[in-house]
Amino acid sequence: MGNHTRTDRVKQEFSKNVDCLCFSIFLCSRTVGIYSIGEISKMVKISLDTLRYYNEIQLFNPDYINPSNNYRFYSEEQVKELLHIMDLKECGFNLDEIKIIIKLNDKTKMKQIFEKKETELLNQRKKISLSLEKIKAIFEVIEIEKN
Repeated sequence: MGNHTRTDRVKQEFSKNVDCLCFSIFLCSRTVGIYSIGEISKMVKISLDTLRYYNEIQLFNPDYINPSNNYRFYSEEQVKELLHIMDLKECGFNLDEIKIIIKLNDKTKMKQIFEKKETELLNQRKKISLSLEKIKAIFEVIEIEKN
């Protein structure tokens, strides 16, 4: 029994050393910056939960996950990818659409997707303009009734 627990401890320690070695090799093989999840979160102003969720749905995955503690690490190039994802969100694309866009190599298909989004946004703008006109008209009625 004592031998078994000692063996388990040796295996566990060996596993930690291998994880550290793998991470060291990973860091040495990179010529660009490496950022922890906290660093990239602060850098691009996105929550840790969002980064974890993007990883969960396979939208944006860390370059490396340390197997012993599940810490996530990202490359400098991934900062640009994340900013691109955030830009697409600001343009009104949902996460499923963004997944498609970032994997697309077909410029014609990409152009179609962006033209469709442009049409959607223009239609939304028309609806918003109409709503604003109605609100303005209601304000005018209220002002007339006041006097």
